[in-house]
Amino acid sequence: MDLPGRTRAVDPKTITLQASAKALCAFAATLEPPLAYVAHSQGGAVVNHALGVCPELAVDAIVYVAAVAPLDGEKPFARLNKADETHYFEAIAYEEASGWMHIKDPQALVQHFSHKPSPRVTQGLLRGAVDEPAVIGEGKVSLNTQRFADIRQYYVYTRFDKIVSLTSQRAIAKQLTLRDTAMLETGHVPMFSQPQALADVIATFLSASQ
Repeated sequence: MDLPGRTRAVDPKTITLQASAKALCAFAATLEPPLAYVAHSQGGAVVNHALGVCPELAVDAIVYVAAVAPLDGEKPFARLNKADETHYFEAIAYEEASGWMHIKDPQALVQHFSHKPSPRVTQGLLRGAVDEPAVIGEGKVSLNTQRFADIRQYYVYTRFDKIVSLTSQRAIAKQLTLRDTAMLETGHVPMFSQPQALADVIATFLSASQ
């Protein structure tokens, strides 16, 4: 699904972590249970917060793909390191007046979000990347710790990631109760650079017995 805020036709200051989680809950409620979430990057924060917003939904598994996974009371990007932030802000600028995280340098975006990008990966990134609301990063996750522990959790590492670096990914994963992990030899966007390998890993995780 597309989370709210992927168009400039909204007020970005209204696209909070809470608003994004509610949108995810509304979409997930239309699906046949049990649910499995696959969360990439800041999507991990939205998924975790949604567990507190709509606890009535039966969630069987979460696959984190180079994702943040803040626990109860944490902000989305609390466990990222300084190098991640530096790489991100070489491509993205915070527009304080508007509330958007604006793509200021598309070439830096390609350089830091991917690893040895092919023309296909570059085109996909530049076509799919959009300005995003900044306020979502200021939210705090509300998460039922016991319920979270009962959900099967998996993590897909991306070895050459500069946005959520492997060092940060390992620090994030250390706080989770993981059933299994996998390593992809990609940058931050394996869905562009190695889509089949990513799909195979996700399918393997979700077909595993409980």
